[in-house]
Amino acid sequence: MFEDEDSKFDFDRAEDGTTSSGDNELDDSEAHSSATDNEDHILLHVEKRVEQRLREISDQLKAGQNPNLSLRR
Repeated sequence: MFEDEDSKFDFDRAEDGTTSSGDNELDDSEAHSSATDNEDHILLHVEKRVEQRLREISDQLKAGQNPNLSLRR
């Protein structure tokens, strides 16, 4: 006769998928995809930085300078 009121609500999760602590829970595939996207973004950034530094070193060598060959400055 009476419906369990608690069964109607998921108190730990809001409509937007966030939990009461404010965390957004991702299923395994979403978490993996997010981690992969983040890794790809980092690799792209590193790739661009290395290419830029190699161009700088090449330009310095062409100009007869003795460049610091470190990728760090």
